[in-house]
Amino acid sequence: METPPNFLECSTTVVQAAVNRQVTGSNPVIPVMKILFLDDEEYRFNAFKTQNPNVDVDWAINTNRAIHLVKNNTYDVAYLDHDLGYNLPTGKDFVNYLVSRKDKIPVSLFICHSMNPVGRANMVEMLSNFGYNVIDKPYAWVLNTNDLFTVS
Repeated sequence: METPPNFLECSTTVVQAAVNRQVTGSNPVIPVMKILFLDDEEYRFNAFKTQNPNVDVDWAINTNRAIHLVKNNTYDVAYLDHDLGYNLPTGKDFVNYLVSRKDKIPVSLFICHSMNPVGRANMVEMLSNFGYNVIDKPYAWVLNTNDLFTVS
């Protein structure tokens, strides 16, 4: 398994992806990160939005919604929770969908933020093995990190 990229490399990759997606012609605009946030806890989503007001975030409360969103949108970053409710499909089921595709979806960075260390590690391993950039960090780190979205 390849060594995951460090945070600075991932930040640069994500910012560049947003710039490439939004700069057209000779009239560049300040990039706005497009983010998929897969988590069943509304308070986590609201806290993330409050902490990161300058990003465009789509909330997926379950695996089916996340699959629908990635089929119809392009994201710079995807945050993934593992446990999405008792006896319901998990974030790992979403990752299974991603790696079962013949093509990679164009997400620059996945951040697995589940508080379930085993589930988080499984998602990180699967995404890494498939060639995605992925960071393994619990949710508490997510709330304390906004420099990923700072463009100077």
